[in-house]
Amino acid sequence: MKNMLVLLIVLFLGTADAAAHDTAAVETMLKEKVEAALNILRRPDSDLADKKQAIIQIVEPLFDFPLMAKLVLGRKHWTSLSPTEQKRFETLFVERLKSSYIDKIDLYRDEQVIWRPAVAESPNKVRIPSAIISKDQEITTVYKLYRGSGQWKIYDVEVQGVSIVTSFRSQFDQILTEGTKEDLFRELESPKTAVADTK
Repeated sequence: MKNMLVLLIVLFLGTADAAAHDTAAVETMLKEKVEAALNILRRPDSDLADKKQAIIQIVEPLFDFPLMAKLVLGRKHWTSLSPTEQKRFETLFVERLKSSYIDKIDLYRDEQVIWRPAVAESPNKVRIPSAIISKDQEITTVYKLYRGSGQWKIYDVEVQGVSIVTSFRSQFDQILTEGTKEDLFRELESPKTAVADTK
């Protein structure tokens, strides 16, 4: 019995060490990517459109857009779409998401990012809090990542306590509850500003 207890303790500590190592690794990865994007924004001689494209190339691989598309619709609405409609929604949603946030980078004025300690919610999920300091304002941001197929991906971001996924889900649910799938597609295809805005 004593040997079994020792074995369990060793296994637990080994798992805890591995989780801590994984958390540190994903935290470092995210910081490096964000810093790379900020360095692009700090270039005084670059065209804004070129900056946006360069940032998209850095940031896009970090996100699991197919998963986010499913999350913002929820199981009920997602399963009501055909595979073709699901692909159409994913494409439109990703474009809307990019335009919602990437188009705002021209507001950047050399803000500083402060990182808070990462929180491991499980061996395969982690929250990484940060704060953007801009003069007398502090904007809190929490990146939510999960590990699948050996890679860490962002599946949601909270800005000032507001979840991107939850915000979009609430508005899409209202459209689908009061209207039809085509109403949602028309809304996403419209040239108006972001459906969900956390500011």
